[in-house]
Order: sequence, then structure tokens, then C-alpha cells
Amino acid sequence: MNRLMNYLILLFVSLFCLALAVTSFVSADNLADGLVTGRAFWTYLVVLLGSVCLLGYLIERKRLRITWVDGAWSLFIGWACLSCFSDGNVLSGKCSFLLSLLVLWFILRLLFLFRPETKELFTRLWLTVALGEAISGMAQLYGFTYSHHALFNLTGTFFNPGPYSGFLAILLPWALHVALHNRKLTGHYAWLCVLVICVVLPAGRSRSAWIAALLGSAWVLISYYKAAIISYTRQYPKRIAAMLLASVLLLAGGAYGMYHLKKDSADGRLLMWKVSTQIIREQRGLGVGVGHFPEAFAEAQASYLKHASSQEKWVAGCPEYAFNEYLQIAVELGIFPLILFLGVGGGAFFLAVRTKQSGISGALIAFAIFAFSSYPLQLPDFWILWVCLCALAIPTGYVAENNWLSVQRLGMIVMAVCSLFVCTSATDRYKAYEQWNRLKLLHNNKAYEAATEGYVALYDILKQNPRYLFEAAQCLNHSQRLEEASQYLRQAVRYSSDPMIRYVLAKNEQEAGNYPEAERLLLHAIAAEQGGVDGRTAFLAKERGDEVGAQVVEDYIEHLACGLTNLVNIFFPEVLALSGGVANQGDALLLPLRERVRERSFGSRYAVSHTRIELCTLGYRAGVIGAAMLARE
Repeated sequence: MNRLMNYLILLFVSLFCLALAVTSFVSADNLADGLVTGRAFWTYLVVLLGSVCLLGYLIERKRLRITWVDGAWSLFIGWACLSCFSDGNVLSGKCSFLLSLLVLWFILRLLFLFRPETKELFTRLWLTVALGEAISGMAQLYGFTYSHHALFNLTGTFFNPGPYSGFLAILLPWALHVALHNRKLTGHYAWLCVLVICVVLPAGRSRSAWIAALLGSAWVLISYYKAAIISYTRQYPKRIAAMLLASVLLLAGGAYGMYHLKKDSADGRLLMWKVSTQIIREQRGLGVGVGHFPEAFAEAQASYLKHASSQEKWVAGCPEYAFNEYLQIAVELGIFPLILFLGVGGGAFFLAVRTKQSGISGALIAFAIFAFSSYPLQLPDFWILWVCLCALAIPTGYVAENNWLSVQRLGMIVMAVCSLFVCTSATDRYKAYEQWNRLKLLHNNKAYEAATEGYVALYDILKQNPRYLFEAAQCLNHSQRLEEASQYLRQAVRYSSDPMIRYVLAKNEQEAGNYPEAERLLLHAIAAEQGGVDGRTAFLAKERGDEVGAQVVEDYIEHLACGLTNLVNIFFPEVLALSGGVANQGDALLLPLRERVRERSFGSRYAVSHTRIELCTLGYRAGVIGAAMLARE
């Protein structure tokens, strides 16, 4: 009987480990936003399965040795849950997921205590995940499968190449460690993972992932060849100094090149960090609440851009994330939870180094670097990976003391009950996301009135999701229920920085005759997105579907085309070069402008065939630079 029980427990444990590792491959087409929500609900089921496994170990006479890392993690999750409670989101998706992460942490800690061999099983499973992700990316690159984004041909099982590349970058040092320390089949398998990841990773064009993979792998290599490096340093100190200098110069050159690879993107992130830092100062490190970063960012950016440079205004946007997880945590939760989070990661890293787990410590380095300029912790997959890495880093130890066993058993039962509660509370949300996915078909086909009542019925469950709120408001608007639509939009503003929400809300207020409020909302949306009214504003409003903005753009292009046509017909120039802020609109300006000038040009085939309308290569600075050069002559 005992043998049968052990076999059953081993089976459940194996299923739990497998289910946890394949989280990144889970998607749910029946759910709205199935690539993310599907994995969140999958995590709940995995946690429930893990809790069932632990109940089978209640007879074990082992006690978990609680570390300060365990305490820091518990305090961090508790603080985040209290933030959800204070905001009235007791049963929100974020709160449930946080609780599931807390339960998952201790499931893994106890599992590694009862079954230390599962650490090796976890390693092999994550190597398989890394290989599977890399192969799926290669299949997308060569056209065998489609990506999950219309603008990118490489996303893996994610919706964007950025998180996909970051996921591979974190797993690369781990795979490299296994490859270096195993000479048998596992080592060859790990080398295959390393090779395929290295082939796919450059195609993701994620600078954050490249740096994370490079430094994480460098740590693994330095740890492996530590003795040889020390010996070589003692023998040839000058060579080492020269190599270090060359490395610094190479890194500096690489950093400069990567900055200019996507300069606007880099400048945009710098702007996000500046604004996020401003929020932290204004909140005195207390936090604005879980999920309220977009609202706080929109308010802070509107204030910041009033005195910002033209380049900052040009790269300004309305992000949902800070693209720096440390700033994101500080903005939403405060400085103290950030210290707790850093303590968990730093403690796990220290323990991994002390126990010579260079693969785990290298992966933690890669994770920390990638989180500095991206948004991994906004996705369930990365949270799962983070918890696994930190739990694996902590060495297993136990003390057979009877006075603690009853407490531990009680804790295991509490975790099982908690996971059951999380799963049952998520049932209604799962059904709501199913219904929302069906309603999206009506919404996307502009059958707004038919979908209205369905959207309204989901409000109590999905009222923290800004995309749902915006779609519901659109349906209510077309059903002439403007007051209800405005209520939904005001709720959406709390969780999103998208200026389109304020544009629609302003239009509703205009329809209701509340012109001062409409003007305030419209100006706030413009300020949040670009700092104020300028040449870009009308084009942006047109892009957002505003009729007045479209008319302003139409009149501007018409008058400009008239003037340029006169120049062409009189002087027959080869090139007409445009500069200034409006010229930065690119094809939105050039394409209709060229067409109108071509239609109105006459008198010479030379003018029609050869006069080109282009943008100045020096951008908005062209006029000033030209004047300066003229003055020099």
C-alpha cells in the first residue's frame, strides 16, 4: 500500500513539474487575450495540482527550514495583496495571481525538500522549454508557422519579439551551465539548446535580451573557468589588463551602436524612466496602487512635457508599463516593497553562488538585466520562471523536530485550501473572459447594439480591464447610452494611459453639452501624449478618428500643395525639401502632398518627372543649420 502511495505521489509530482514548465506554451483561443489570460488560469490549475501533491506528504517527518528569503517573498506578496484590497479589488485577477505565486513558492520549497531529485527534473524540463521556444521561433522565421503579431514575423509563443527574446536570454545561461558540466546525453542536449537559442536570439532585435544573454552567459563561463582565469591573471597581468581595456571599449562601442540601432525607442524609454522617477518623488515612495501605473504616468507625463525638449515630445507615448520593472514596482507599490523584491532576488543569487549553481545565478543575472529595460513581470510566464529560479537557488535543509511538524502540516493544509479558493474564485472570471471573447466578434463587426447588454453584464467581474471597458463604452455610445458609456470610460482612465479613452470621453461630454469638461479632457489627452498643441496635434487627432483633426490636416495639405505647385511651375526644381515639426509626420504628409502637386504641375515633363518632394535629412534643425552656414559665407 505504501509503495502504491509513493508511486501515485511520484506521478502527481511529475505531472505538476511538467505542467508548470510548459506554461509558456499554453494559449486559450476561447478566451479574450488568450495568450496571457490563458496562462494565468493555467497557473491556477497547476498550483492546485501542486497543493494536492503536498497533501500526500503530510506523513513525512520533515520540517522546512524557513529562510529570510521566504519571509521577504511573503511580505512582498502580502503588501501587494493589501494594495489590491485597499483599492477594492479583492477578487481581481491580479490579486488571485499574486496569491497563487505565494502558494507556488512554498509548494516548490517543500517539494525540493521532500524530493530533492526534482531539481534535476526541473532543469531538464526547462531545457526542453527553451529548445521548444527556440524551434518555434525558427519555424516562424522560415515561414513554416505564423507569429502571434501582424507586424512581427518572430514572436515564439508570445505576442511580441521583446518578451520572447528575453525569455530565451534568461534560459541561455542555465542551458550553458548544464552543457559545460555534463559530458553525457544531458550535456549534448543542453549544447543543442544553446546553439538553437544563439541562432534565433539575434533575430528578435531586442537589445535588452542581447545584453542579458551576454552578461548571464559570461558569468557562467567565468565561474566555470575561474581557476584557469586566476592562474592566467597571475602569469600575465598586463595581458589581462589589456583584455579588460579592450572589453570596456568594445562594450562602450556596442552600447553606442545598440543605442543608435533604435534611437527613438531608447529615447522613449529614457523618457518613461524620467517620468516614473518623478511619480515616485511625488508619491514619496508610497505607491499609487497595483494596476494604476498608466493613470499616474499619464498625469505625470502631461506635466513633464510642458517643459520637455522637442526630441522628448517626439518620442512621447502612452505606455501601459514603465519598461523597467524596478520603477514599475516602486511606482505601484512603493520603495519598501521594491526593497523586499530586490532582497528576494539578491538573496537567491547569493545562495546560488554559495552553492555553486552558476546556471541559476547566471539566469538570475539575465533576468535582472532584462527587467531593467523591459516588462517581463507583466506576463505570467516570467513570474513562473522567476519563482522557479529563486526556489531552486535555496539549498534544501530540514530538521526533524516534532514540535514544528504540526505547524508545518497546518501550513500545508492552509496552502491547499488557499489554492482551492483561488481556483474557485477564478471560475467566474474564466467564464467572463469566454463571454467577452464571443462578444468581441460582434464588436469587431460593428454590431454594437447587439453586444451592449452582454458587455454590461460582465462589468462587475472585468471592471479592472481597460480594454473591456473601452469596448463596452463604444457599444453603449452607439446605443445612445452616453452617461453609462462615460461612467465606463472614467473607470478605464484609472487603469490605462491611452489618450483615445479621454478623446472618446471628451466627445461624450461634448454631446452632453458639458463643453468645459470636454475641453479639459481633450487638452489633457493631448498634453499626456505630446506635451501640448503643436503641428503634430492635428495629425494625431486624425489618426485617432477625430473629424475636426482630419479637416485641419486636409486644409493644411491643400494650402501647402498649392504653394509647392507654384514653385514647381515657376522654377522647375529638382528637389523640394521640407523641414520643421510637421514634416516629421512622414508618409502621412508626403503621400497626399506629392499626389496633389503632381496633379497640378504643368508646362514641363522635366518638372513632372524629376521634381521630388522629400524631407530634409537634418530634420527640424535644417533651417537653423542652413542659416548658420549662410552666415559663415
